[in-house]
Amino acid sequence: MSGLDGGDGHIWPSLREAASYYRAGLALRLIAAPEIIAWADYMVGRETHVPPDLLELSITSPQEDVRLRELLGDLAFSTFGQESETVAQALLGRMGRELESGLRPLAATMAILDHARQALPLASEARLALWRHGEEFAADAVPDVSTWSRRTLALLVTIVRPPPR
Repeated sequence: MSGLDGGDGHIWPSLREAASYYRAGLALRLIAAPEIIAWADYMVGRETHVPPDLLELSITSPQEDVRLRELLGDLAFSTFGQESETVAQALLGRMGRELESGLRPLAATMAILDHARQALPLASEARLALWRHGEEFAADAVPDVSTWSRRTLALLVTIVRPPPR
């Protein structure tokens, strides 16, 4: 599969990359289980040869977090922490968009960024920048949400590269 439309507006190079994105997003608590199941349903509806794990994913209950991660891991052929740079960039980009749009509050974004910094394969400069940013945020006794949101978005802009076309 080349140029796989994941139904979310993102074009993935393969089912494997898309599954890796959703698995990491679920593990980071960035992507909710119902969205993952909706993606699986979309994929089942558009593919002619559906892998059994994708079919099972589409009928798995959103409450079965562990099973969802297992199935996504089987589709991705890897475990959490082995994501590609493309997946890491897409997840960081999503965090920025959700913070900017107000879908995710600053405190939740900061918690996810800290976990992502530790778990995703990021360049050492990006990892260090996220660590420093998180330390400064934690040291601020009364953080101003507007200021810290702008600072966080500015940092993400320096880390996230646009996807290749």
